[in-house]
Amino acid sequence: MNNQNQKFETLIQQLIVHQDGSNCSDSSKPLSGHLLTLRELIQLVEELKDDNNTLIHQVKELLFAYQTLETGFQRYWEYFNYAPDGYLVTDTNGIIREANQNSISLLSTTRAALIGKSITTLIPDIAHCNFGLQLNWFTNSQTLEVMLHPQGGKPFIASLSISPQCNVQNKTIGLLWLIRDITERKNMEEELKKSKTELSLILEQSPNILWTTNRDLKLTSMSGAGSASFSNLMTGSISAAEYFGPESGAILLEAHESALAGLSRTFDFEWQGRILQSTVEALRDTADRIIGVIGAAFDITERKNAEIILKKNEEFNAKLLQHSPNPISVINQDSSIAYVNPAFEKLTGFSADSVIGLISPYPWWTVINAKTTEGFLADMNKQNARQEKLFRKNNGHYFWIESTTILIQNDESDYYLQTWVDVTEAKQLRQNLEFYVMQITKVQEEERKRIARDLHEEILQSLAALCLATEAIIKSEEQSPQSTLQDLNKIRASINGVIEEVRRFSYDLRPGVLDYLGLIAALETLTDELNKKGINAHLKVSGQEISLPPDIEITIFRIIQEALNNVKKHSLATKVNIFVYYNSTSVRLSITDNGKGFKIPKRLSELTNQGKLGIMGMEERTRMYGGNFSICSEPDKGTKITIRLPTSINLRDFN
Repeated sequence: MNNQNQKFETLIQQLIVHQDGSNCSDSSKPLSGHLLTLRELIQLVEELKDDNNTLIHQVKELLFAYQTLETGFQRYWEYFNYAPDGYLVTDTNGIIREANQNSISLLSTTRAALIGKSITTLIPDIAHCNFGLQLNWFTNSQTLEVMLHPQGGKPFIASLSISPQCNVQNKTIGLLWLIRDITERKNMEEELKKSKTELSLILEQSPNILWTTNRDLKLTSMSGAGSASFSNLMTGSISAAEYFGPESGAILLEAHESALAGLSRTFDFEWQGRILQSTVEALRDTADRIIGVIGAAFDITERKNAEIILKKNEEFNAKLLQHSPNPISVINQDSSIAYVNPAFEKLTGFSADSVIGLISPYPWWTVINAKTTEGFLADMNKQNARQEKLFRKNNGHYFWIESTTILIQNDESDYYLQTWVDVTEAKQLRQNLEFYVMQITKVQEEERKRIARDLHEEILQSLAALCLATEAIIKSEEQSPQSTLQDLNKIRASINGVIEEVRRFSYDLRPGVLDYLGLIAALETLTDELNKKGINAHLKVSGQEISLPPDIEITIFRIIQEALNNVKKHSLATKVNIFVYYNSTSVRLSITDNGKGFKIPKRLSELTNQGKLGIMGMEERTRMYGGNFSICSEPDKGTKITIRLPTSINLRDFN
C-alpha cells in the first residue's frame, strides 16, 4: 500500500514538473497523442490516490472486524462448550452437529459418538419420519419434559428447550437444544405431592382442629376434628367466634383481632363439652402481608382433668405430710433438706426454719465424720431399706428411730422422702426384755448346773451305793436259790441303766466338761457323740483361743448343741463341719452339713409356724448378746449356720 502511494506521488510530481517546463501556453489543451489534458490527468491521479487511501482504510476495518469476530467466536465456543447446562446443535433434520461438555457428561458418551447421530436416537418419542412436523410443536412450546435414553447410559427425565438458529436472511439453518436433567426434581415433586396428600389426610383425620380466616375473620378452611360440621357451611359465611359458639366467642374474637395486628395468642376455651387449648397468629402471603388468621386447637380435656386430680392429690399429700404422726423429711440429691413436717420438729426439737437447707452432717447425728456422711448417702439409694439409728435431740436427749427412705423421681429433679418411726420406747422395752431373758437364761443355767451337780453328787452316788449293796448281797447269797440270784442280777442291771440315764441327763443339763475343761473340750464331746451315731463330724479351731465370759461360752455351746441335735433328728446328713475362729473382739462359728436342707422363709419368725423352734432359739440367743446370726439352706443342698458373738458382754443403755 505504501509503495503504491509513493508511486502515485512520484507520478504527480513528474506531471507537475512536465507542466511547468512546457512551452505550451495553454495547459488545458490535450497533450500530443493523448485524449486527456495534463491537468485532467493530474486530477485523475489524485482521485486514484484518494480511492486507494479509502480502500486501505476499509481493508484495515475488515481486518479488525475479522479479528473481533474470531475472538467473539472463540468466546462463544467457550461459553457453549463449558456452559453449566447441556447444549446440542442439530440441523433442521435433527442430525447432531455439535455438543458441549455438559451434554456429553449427561448422555454418558463422547463427542465423536454423538456427532452425526440423529436426535431421535436419544428421544424415541420423536419419530424421524415426521421430524419436521413435530419440530414446529417443539419450537412453539417453551419447555418439554421427555425421557432421554443415552446409549450405554441410564435413562433420565430431561427438560428440553429448543430455539432456531437463523442465518442473515432469517432462515432457520439449525436448532439449539438446551438439556437439563430434572430427574431429581421430578422425584422431589412426586415426594412433595405424596407428602401433601399424606399431610392432607393427616390433617383431615387429626383429632386437633385447624382453621384459617380472611381479614374479615370469616372462616376460609377447616380441617381435623371440626371439618365434618364445617363441610355443611358455606366458606366465608361464618366467623370462628360464631362457629365455636357464644360461650367462647368473646375470647376467640379478641384473639383473632390481635392476630390481625400481628400478635399471636394462646388461650383455653370450651367447646362441645371439651377443653381446647388454642393458638392463633397472623396468616401472611409471600410478600409478608397479613391476609387473615391461622389457628389451631388441641383437646386438653384429659390433661386438665389430670391437673385437677394432681392438684387435689398434692393438696391431700401436703395435708397428709403436715398431719402425719411420724416425722417426715424431704432431702435433695446433694443431701440438703427441702422440707420437714411438724412431727419432725416435735420429735427432734429443731424448727423447720433452722434445718431447711442444711446438708449432711446433721446436728441430730451422734457420730459425725466423713465415713458417716458417705454411709448416709449410700443408704439413701437403698430403696425401702429399714434402718435403726440413734440420734440426739436439740435438748441433748437421745432417741432411737427406724428410718425408711424412698427415691422420688420427677422431670425436674430427683429427691428422697425419708420417714421416721420413733422406736425409743420399743427399743427400751426390747432391751429390758432381752436383759430379762438373759437373766432368766443365766438363772436357768445356774439351776441346771445345781441340778446336774445334785444328780451327780447325790442321786448317782446313792444309786451307785445301792448297786454295790446289791452286789454284796449277790456275793453273800451264793447259796441262795437260783431264782433269787437272777432277780438280783436284774436289779443290778436296772440300777446301772438308771445310772447311765442320770449321767446323760446330768450332761444335757450342764456338761461338767464345760466348767472344768472349757468350751473347746465340750464341743469335742459333742462331735464325738455324733461320730458314735455314724455321722462324720469334724471340729476345726482357728485363731488364738481366749477365755470367754461364762454366759458367752454357754450360749455358744447351747447353739452348737441345738444345731447338732437338728442334724441328728431331721437333716439325714452324713457329714458335719464345725468351725470356730477367735480374734480379739469376736468369735465366729459356722456349722455346715450335707443334709436334705429346706427352704428359708423371708422372715425367720415364720419358722415358728413350721415348728422349727430350735432355729428361733439360736437366733434369739445370738441377738441377746449383740451377735449376728444367719442361716443358708436349700432343698437337697444342705444347711449352713453362721454366728458371730462378741468376746465381752456390753449392755446397751439409753439416755
